[in-house]
Amino acid sequence: MEQAITGRLNTSLNYTRYTGGLPPLRKAPSLSGASASCDRTWIIYRVTPCSESSLPHVFSSMRGELFNNKTEIKHMASTQLVDDIIEVIADVLEMEIDEIELDSRIVADLGADSLDIVDMSFSLGKQLSIKMPQKTVMMHAEDILGDANDMLDNDAVTELGAELLRSGPNRYSEEDVYPGKTLAEIFADTKVCHWVNLCTAIKNSGLSGDDLIQQQVKAVLETEAA
Repeated sequence: MEQAITGRLNTSLNYTRYTGGLPPLRKAPSLSGASASCDRTWIIYRVTPCSESSLPHVFSSMRGELFNNKTEIKHMASTQLVDDIIEVIADVLEMEIDEIELDSRIVADLGADSLDIVDMSFSLGKQLSIKMPQKTVMMHAEDILGDANDMLDNDAVTELGAELLRSGPNRYSEEDVYPGKTLAEIFADTKVCHWVNLCTAIKNSGLSGDDLIQQQVKAVLETEAA
C-alpha cells in the first residue's frame, strides 16, 4: 500500500534518491526508499513500504496540491524513466552513473558543453521514443510575439521571460529562474531534474516537444493579455 507524505522545503534540496527513510521534515513511518523532485516549494513523497531493498519511486511536485489515490498525478516520472535519463547523461559525458544526481547542474557541475547538450537531446529522444524540442521556450515565444523585447533585456529575462520559462515543461522554480538572470546563467544552472521534467512532460502529453512548448507558451501569453 502506497503512502503520501508532504512537507515544505526551506533549504536547497540535497538528497536525491534518498534511502533509509525520510529527511526530518515531519515524522513518518519506516520506509524502504524515497526520491524527490527538484521543486523547492513543495515536495511530495510517494513510497512503498517493504522489507527488502528496492529502487525508490520518483514523483513530481504539484506546487502545493496534496494527492491521494484518487488524484491524478501530472508529470510523474517513473523510476525507469529517471534511470534511463541519467544513464544517457552519464554515457554522453563519460561519467559514472553514481556521479550524477537529480540536482546536478548539467553545465556548471557536470561540465557539459553545447555539443554535449545536442548529443544528450538526440540520445534521450531515441532512448525514450519521444521527439525532443528543436526550439527553446524563448524561441517559440519570439515566433509568436514577433520579437523578444518583452522577454529579454540585454540577455537578462524580464518578468514575462521568467514566467514563460517557469511555466515551460522544464518546470524551473522561482529560485532557478527570476527577472534579471541571463540566459547564459539559466543554461549553466539547468539541472538533471529539469531534463527529467521535460522528458516526462513530452512523454505524458503524447506531443512533440515543440508542440508542447508552443501550447504552453500560448497559454501564458493569453493569460498575460487577459
